[in-house]
Amino acid sequence: MPVDKQNRTVDTDNIQGSIWPRLPKIYESYLFFKITDKERFRQHLRAILDRGVITTGTECEIHLKSVKEFEEASADSRRYVPEHERKPFTAVNVAFTHMGLLKVEHPEVEVNFQQALEDDPDEVCSDRINEGLFEKGMFDDLVYEGADNPAAMDPNFRAPPGNESKTGLDRWEWRTDGVFIVAAHNSKALRRKIVDLEDAFNVGEAEASSMRIAFRKDGRVRPGENRGKEHFGYEDHISQPKIDGLDDPPAPGEPQACPPGYIFLGHEGDPDRRRGPKWAKEGSYLVFRQLDQKVPEFQKDLKRMADEIPGNYGGNPEKLGAHLMGRWKSGAPVAKAVHQDDPALAFDNTFDFRPKKDLKGCPFAAHIRKMRPRADKKRDIGSEKDDENHKTLPLSIEEQDEDFDEGQKEDASVILRRGITFGPELTKEEISTGKTIEQRGIYFTCYQSLIRDGFNFLMTRWASNSDFPQDKTETCPDGPGMDPFISQKLRADHPDGYISLHDGGKPGKAVKLPLSPAPWVDQRGGEYFFTPSIRALREQFSADIVKEAGESEGESEAPYKDPEVKELEAKIEELEQAQKALLKITEERVADLEVLENQLKESKELHDKYVEETKKGTFLGYAGLIPLDFLNKLDTARLRELKHQVRDALAQLAGDVDWKQWQRTIRDLNSKYGFDLLYGNGGHYEGRHWREWKEIQYSTSHSDYDRTVAFRNRMGQWCNNAKWKAEGGDAAGCALMWLTFVIQLHDVLKVYRPEVC
Repeated sequence: MPVDKQNRTVDTDNIQGSIWPRLPKIYESYLFFKITDKERFRQHLRAILDRGVITTGTECEIHLKSVKEFEEASADSRRYVPEHERKPFTAVNVAFTHMGLLKVEHPEVEVNFQQALEDDPDEVCSDRINEGLFEKGMFDDLVYEGADNPAAMDPNFRAPPGNESKTGLDRWEWRTDGVFIVAAHNSKALRRKIVDLEDAFNVGEAEASSMRIAFRKDGRVRPGENRGKEHFGYEDHISQPKIDGLDDPPAPGEPQACPPGYIFLGHEGDPDRRRGPKWAKEGSYLVFRQLDQKVPEFQKDLKRMADEIPGNYGGNPEKLGAHLMGRWKSGAPVAKAVHQDDPALAFDNTFDFRPKKDLKGCPFAAHIRKMRPRADKKRDIGSEKDDENHKTLPLSIEEQDEDFDEGQKEDASVILRRGITFGPELTKEEISTGKTIEQRGIYFTCYQSLIRDGFNFLMTRWASNSDFPQDKTETCPDGPGMDPFISQKLRADHPDGYISLHDGGKPGKAVKLPLSPAPWVDQRGGEYFFTPSIRALREQFSADIVKEAGESEGESEAPYKDPEVKELEAKIEELEQAQKALLKITEERVADLEVLENQLKESKELHDKYVEETKKGTFLGYAGLIPLDFLNKLDTARLRELKHQVRDALAQLAGDVDWKQWQRTIRDLNSKYGFDLLYGNGGHYEGRHWREWKEIQYSTSHSDYDRTVAFRNRMGQWCNNAKWKAEGGDAAGCALMWLTFVIQLHDVLKVYRPEVC
């Protein structure tokens, strides 16, 4: 539980809830917007602030405690909760890019900033926040640092061609101005919240809007038992930094709490605390980054790579995956559960990596160790030898309590991670082929008080640096290697990806294991934002609502009221609004029930009809002479093959062809896909003899549809036979019938299982 509210170093009524404690969410959308009318946007922003639309940290805290999910890394917060049992909660937060801040800042600040840029672009300006990477944005930062490849990036995060030649603010005009983060407990509540938000800014109304949605990204937590796991299957967001004076103190053995200024501007630990503007206090920099995960390839590569170190990982890809991540899929750290998973240690955070030169536990370049080195940045204890007979003694109480040594403090590179997964679960086809077809991954978001010390540093100086953690040359002559999941080759002369692992020998030694040439995570770009405090949004980035046309000065002035009276009136209005909201919800639920009843009725009628038609033998109808029931028997691969072959047949039959060519085409289709065609002595094909069609036509047990098809086919055969003595024998009539069949089959296949193509 957190520190008592009155004793906190950070005002949780003033911070946006996505920073701390986090937004309660099952569904979450990121609405990236461009401001189209600056002053009108400021007024619309003030209106939603007055209505309490922007969700605070305190509001999120109250809700999370009420559903027993305040502790993020816990079984309660990861349990599956059916939709009808979820307590309703929706939330909205907002953040701005550098360009967006220029548009919404108080006009006087904007003028001062522009003047400062002209006088000296490098000079510290007390009217603006001084974060160079934030001003440049992620594209200019990482593309020109060498990490990101523009061709592989999402087009929304990629600068237009020729943009590199521009200077000043023109260079960044293509970027979005900000992002609204909207979260909810179900998809319907999310949609309604987004509509309400767009209405507040008159989105889509040419004469009244103040912004447009440039694009959006929709995420949701994985369903069922996978809640809280990312798509590779590992528990996510386990080890978040504790904030001194806000969170409860760390347990013995946990990393030391970090100063609040590592996350929030203007507090102790913020490196720019003395030179930033006062309005920036309790804001935080937000990083958004899209990470596409290639799960089938990851699973296939693990099996292959595990056999390359048979002494330690041979035949055990699950263990290799855990050592690459640093935790088993249950969340248990490999530093404690070295050789097999231990669910009892799920979410355990009371460990470090000492003795820090021992490779048998957690590999030096494992993902969680790269991102949070713990003791790798602190005073070492124990042996430096990787000796199979060496046993690490338990840490003493003094060693567990890191406060005794100034060098043991948490590193300034800590970040608060707040992302969400996106995309579907693995399909059967992806599992069978071992190739990614659907797009899925993580919308990675994190908060910090300085992007250069946080996200940028972690990505470029630690994850992609083969020599970090340092001082491992005795155990790993080649260096620890790169983060197996998010490292990038920053320059052409940098080494290809690899990781040093224990080979299981006695005495043990490091083995250099090459990582997959094709990364398991495609990094698709993103953007840098600043998330202001509630106070800054109100005083710095929004404006009073302009009077209605024709309203006189006197009419807009309200008489003075005692603050207590105003507070009571506000509470009464709040209760009335809550009552209206409850009534509206009740009405909507009644309407939803009526809709569901109608849908159930329609579904039952369709089901009954389907059952009846099934009894009569009708499934998909006919193409020419042939019933299409055989389609239901084809697996995905065979169906795709048929679709391609029918398209090829159309291309062949589109020209002038003789009867032998179409005969070969039909014979091939007949033999491959089981049309059950009859081959007559005259060189023609028929689905059934005309006498059988006649019996069906006059039958009382067949459906009207079947009887009509039977009559059509019977007449077609009769016409064909009537031309028996024509030039070419029966070939001309049969060709006409079978060309009709191929065309009709092609039309059916266009709408039959369209996902197979």
